[in-house]
Amino acid sequence: MEYNTFVLRIESLSYGGRGVGRRSDGKVVFVPTVIPGETVLVSVVKEHPKFVNARMVDVLDPSPLRQAPRCKTFDQCGGCDWQHMPYEYQIKWKQDILLSEIMKIGKIEPEEVQPAVESLYTYAYRRVARLQCAYINGQPVIGFFMKGSHRIVDFLECPVLSGPLQAASTGLRHVLERYPLPYVVSFDMQAPSKDVLISTRLRAARWTMESEKKMYKIFMDLEMVPGMSFTVVGEKRRDYVFGQRYLGYSVDVKGKRLEMVTGFGSFMQANQHVNASMTDHVVSMAEGSKDILDLYCGGGNFSVPLASLGARVTAIDRNARLIAQGKRSARLNNLPNTRFICMDSLRAVRQMVSESMTFNTVILDPPREGARDVSKFIPSLGADKIIYVSCNPTTLGRDLAAIVSQGYSFKGLRLFDMFPHAYHIESVAFLQR
Repeated sequence: MEYNTFVLRIESLSYGGRGVGRRSDGKVVFVPTVIPGETVLVSVVKEHPKFVNARMVDVLDPSPLRQAPRCKTFDQCGGCDWQHMPYEYQIKWKQDILLSEIMKIGKIEPEEVQPAVESLYTYAYRRVARLQCAYINGQPVIGFFMKGSHRIVDFLECPVLSGPLQAASTGLRHVLERYPLPYVVSFDMQAPSKDVLISTRLRAARWTMESEKKMYKIFMDLEMVPGMSFTVVGEKRRDYVFGQRYLGYSVDVKGKRLEMVTGFGSFMQANQHVNASMTDHVVSMAEGSKDILDLYCGGGNFSVPLASLGARVTAIDRNARLIAQGKRSARLNNLPNTRFICMDSLRAVRQMVSESMTFNTVILDPPREGARDVSKFIPSLGADKIIYVSCNPTTLGRDLAAIVSQGYSFKGLRLFDMFPHAYHIESVAFLQR
């Protein structure tokens, strides 16, 4: 079937990174890799009842801001959205999208919008990545998924990966050429410092002696690659660990050097420098609080720094591995004033409310789906301050509206650009009773 093509004037950018325009019949059209103000020729990918997904065929009237992407596979790879735009322009649109989504969904706006925290590095910043893996014609293909697809875009170099992760991807490619592993699905990689932790996901349901020998050879070969010190291999029912399970790294908070750990199955922010700025910001807003509740605490990204400054911190997360890492970090820094509890956040707040527990400050850092049900219970915990860390402005707006309706003021909002060249938006909202 031949798709319809038409000329479109791009008016704005949407959350999700695509350009927005209107067809002659008034229907909204979403197109990736365009810039507001451009006139482009597009073809229909899918016609929906209320909008159209399209792809760009040609730029008829390019924006003076359009630039050549640094990545050779940018037009295909789903990792980045905006390499064709200057970084300052990306920040402007992220700020606009963040505010418009909150106002559209939550019907509220902050009393103060603080300047966005830009990334110190716009390339070679990413210290966390998942590389997909497949074998085509007997050769390993390693890369990210194509935009809107599960096809893998192979690459030799990714400009946003940190040096250690780039070396890891190159090393993996070399050893997989030597030791074919057709049952490997993906590699999750973390590089909090110079060393890299690699977690392997398998397609096979069973782990055989042969596969174990091959993975051991891969680990030994990766040790020969600069920066490859540790490898973790995981399977659904069991973990097979070659090397060490944890990696250590240091963070500086308010002049204090803290030792942290990350490990297999953990979550880590992708941008080290922006995360450090965000942690400082959260710590500053919580200053003076004696009792702090940290919901969706992960491995203690905020809990450990807050406890190091003297606060009593109760940290909640349902992921047992993350809780174990948080406890490990607390012990490393001699912080007995931190309690890490493995529990679902909704169950935890319900129990705390039933026991009339109170806190000076509550911190939330939920996943993309937000904290709809948890938000309803937060005001009952008696906190003067609520700090909401979000990676999704849509669910943030919804949840903030629920909290504001129960007697809190939306005092401040700040964007932290964790992902240059991608549409993702990390922000911190501050509410006060």
